[in-house]
Amino acid sequence: MAALLDPQGRRGVALGVVLLSVTGLLLARSGGSSSGPLVGARATAPTSRFAEPPPSDAASTRATFARDGVSGHVALSHGKLLADGTRSMFVELRVRADERAKARAPLALVLVIDTSGSMEGAKIVDARRAARQALDEMEADDLVSVVRFSSDAEVLVPLGRVAEVRDRARAAVAGLRASGNTNISRAVEAATREVAKAGPDRSTRVALVTDGRDTSGAPRGTAADVARREASRGVTVSTLGIGTDYDDAYLSDLASAGHGNYEFMRDASALGRFLSRELREAARTTATRVAIELDLPDGARIHGVWGATVDGSRLSLGALFAGDERRVVVPIDVPAGSAGSRLRFGARASWLDSDGHAIELRTERLEVVVTDDQRDVDEARDARVHAAVTSVTASRREAEAAAAFEKGDRATALSLNEQSRRELEHAATAAPSEAGSLRAQARAYEGDSSTYRTAKPAAAPARAIGAREHSNLSRAAY
Repeated sequence: MAALLDPQGRRGVALGVVLLSVTGLLLARSGGSSSGPLVGARATAPTSRFAEPPPSDAASTRATFARDGVSGHVALSHGKLLADGTRSMFVELRVRADERAKARAPLALVLVIDTSGSMEGAKIVDARRAARQALDEMEADDLVSVVRFSSDAEVLVPLGRVAEVRDRARAAVAGLRASGNTNISRAVEAATREVAKAGPDRSTRVALVTDGRDTSGAPRGTAADVARREASRGVTVSTLGIGTDYDDAYLSDLASAGHGNYEFMRDASALGRFLSRELREAARTTATRVAIELDLPDGARIHGVWGATVDGSRLSLGALFAGDERRVVVPIDVPAGSAGSRLRFGARASWLDSDGHAIELRTERLEVVVTDDQRDVDEARDARVHAAVTSVTASRREAEAAAAFEKGDRATALSLNEQSRRELEHAATAAPSEAGSLRAQARAYEGDSSTYRTAKPAAAPARAIGAREHSNLSRAAY
């Protein structure tokens, strides 16, 4: 099976192994550390540097926070861990923005359109139409730029007020012609240079549309590295793959790095809807540069993150629009120490509000009690956190199943799909409050199973499934 899967897909299998380990073997009495090839960089948590709140006799594993239209929680998967060993557990984060925005956010958008030779015909015609539609939907005081790319990238319209550049932009879009190769890396660099010209009071977004694979020759992660850097400055990067010839893992990773949306479309006819949604979300942005910094026990190690980019113990979530909710799952290894001791956790949330003001607050202290009784460990598990982990694990595995199906391996696709449905049902039983979303996810997978059994292996259904599961990794789509 490994030969069928790209590195991103193989990480999905490892995630499932880690989940099973946490809920079973690694909580056994024997010591030892665990590790797994998870998404995100390995990092060692620094020594505690937050002010300690007053001590409490009762351990708490869930803390909430709320201020100025942003709220959320930090939760631990376990209230107790087995003594004398390195134990695996999870931190789950949820951050949400109020349903109603105070006012329409002024925005800056860079339209990045593939004009390589493979876009010839209906694709380039649809791209022109959708871009013109987006220009018409923008407000006069918004900022817009148009970048086209093929073998190289060209800024057709530098970032400017829509009222002043709309006609020029429409003319540039009307003149788009298809030829050459697909230099996505150069396009992302050009687009982020343009959007960086916008002031800090604007919601900034890059929307990239392509039907091909990057032919720049740059290292595979170059564009994602640029998107990740710009995301730390408040820029959102979204990607749309058209047809079946593009590299879905590449575009998915690029959107993840840029905290944006990733979608698949069989053709370009629905491109207008994609760009309209990008505009709506950007205009309803209420918080940018959202981040959570974790304060972990000495020696704790973060060994993967889903739903955020990680730098040490700082987790970046990007921007939130009104009604948006982000979910982050953080696997960690913790030296448990001796029975009776307590492991302390903390978190600090920060963001910029819609007026550009910096907001920062700390959560209440969270604690895990170290015990020598396995039954205590089992009884102190937070089933809601494990439900979130199961959902994420299943999404990774289902994307992997779709990739196997695309390559003609029905047996692997069906096996992975069945495993995910089984684990989702088990998690739904254990966490009644999360059962609705978990069973909705399982029902979607039942439909996928029918596709794997009866449809001809092809890229189109596989890409659609992969894009759907990408959404669930950071936004709890079910």
